[in-house]
Amino acid sequence: MRPPSDIERRRVIDGIEQAFGNVRRGEGTTLHETEVLDDYGSDQELAAARALDIDTRWQDVADELIAEHSGALCFVDPAGFRYYIPAYMRWTVKYFDAGTGSESALHTVFVLTQIAASRRTAQSSSDFACSAATKAV
Repeated sequence: MRPPSDIERRRVIDGIEQAFGNVRRGEGTTLHETEVLDDYGSDQELAAARALDIDTRWQDVADELIAEHSGALCFVDPAGFRYYIPAYMRWTVKYFDAGTGSESALHTVFVLTQIAASRRTAQSSSDFACSAATKAV
């Protein structure tokens, strides 16, 4: 199977940007907060972590942050998931076969696959997906 062309990747990214174009983070969990949540950090640590994430549009989330926070989708709340999933999908389309060393693409595909499977079987989507993703890694 050949890798997708740049034109094919651009079409998919354009579709993601169109579908999620107006999504804002609001009060959703941020990437740096997910690290604190994973480590059972304090409210003070959460506040300090949140201050590190100054983006309000998912389009402005740096690729490097997504690469560094591969497991974040398992720790965000629903608002955070809705905000970050297009950024993770875009990153995955751009770098899936680029050999970055990041597991972000794997986690993105896995979480989305688990959500789709859980919807088919009427299970709770985000809890099931993150539980399964955590066990798989």
